[in-house]
Amino acid sequence: MVNKFAYDYYHPADIKRISKSHIYIFKNSKITSSTYRMRHKNGNYIWVKSYSQNTGNDLISITYKLNKFEIFLFKIKRIFMDN
Repeated sequence: MVNKFAYDYYHPADIKRISKSHIYIFKNSKITSSTYRMRHKNGNYIWVKSYSQNTGNDLISITYKLNKFEIFLFKIKRIFMDN
């Protein structure tokens, strides 16, 4: 990821939601979570979840790949929240 912008790795359909999340993180010091697709080095997109917090001086973020069950739960939650 040297000399690359993080948004180059996000799935185009998730960029608007990720951008809103980033704005929220920079305005608040609460721990927030985001689930989104990120491009893998093989070119495919994988589902990941990030927990982030703005400490005032630094932005701390931990990201991990979701397993199939976590992806299933996220999609179900998104269906019910959109309706």
